[in-house]
Amino acid sequence: MMDRDELEGVISHEISHIKNYDIRISTIAVALVGVIGVIATALIFFGKVVLFSSDDDRDSRAAGLVFGLGMMLVGFLFNIIAVPLAMLMQAFVSRHREILADVSGVELTRNPQGLIRAFKKLQVYEGGGHPKRTTSILAKSPAAELCLVTPVGFHHLFDSHPPLEERIQRLEHKI
Repeated sequence: MMDRDELEGVISHEISHIKNYDIRISTIAVALVGVIGVIATALIFFGKVVLFSSDDDRDSRAAGLVFGLGMMLVGFLFNIIAVPLAMLMQAFVSRHREILADVSGVELTRNPQGLIRAFKKLQVYEGGGHPKRTTSILAKSPAAELCLVTPVGFHHLFDSHPPLEERIQRLEHKI
């Protein structure tokens, strides 16, 4: 599908991911999202344990009820607010690492046209400008069926790669 210069641009982009330690950074970002999710789950679980622990003393039972409900509420808030925010940050880091790999790849080959042409071919081949491997929280969410349309302004919020058009323009301006 690609000629020698285009293939060289793509390979240099991927080598730049290795050179820039992108796997390490992505792993840390994923781990942070996981830790936040575990904290939220633990808060909900321990809130349930405290809430449903039986005690004969009426005052301690009331305190357990308040404390258990409070822990569960904080856990639910973590799930509702902190986890999506962490996922947003992970997607943001991923998009910026892709841009860095584009620029570093061009520095390796000293031929921006190869990568630009490769992106243009991908854009035509995939028909839209977003790589198929981009992820969207709305597309993967169990609640995706509840959404008739993607909320305005959030369509590509969780994408792991910037749009190809944006990447092409950025490389063309570097020439």
